[in-house]
Amino acid sequence: MANPLYNALFQTNQNVSTITQLAQAMKNGTNPIQMLMGLSATNPEAKSIVQALQNGANAQQLFYSLCEQKNIVPSTILNQLK
Repeated sequence: MANPLYNALFQTNQNVSTITQLAQAMKNGTNPIQMLMGLSATNPEAKSIVQALQNGANAQQLFYSLCEQKNIVPSTILNQLK
């Protein structure tokens, strides 16, 4: 039987990792849309992010919204980029 606490922590780590990868791509000047398009082939959430950005969504607002949805403190990601 799976441990719900472990599952919740594991999912949070995956969420932080995905957001960190996107933020790192932006910091490094890598095209985040290109990176997300590659991810979108296997990750429906990445596909929805790409679509939102292509439809003119504000990347910063999208970042903060995604953090809020995933219960991630944005500074957790931003501090890793400094």
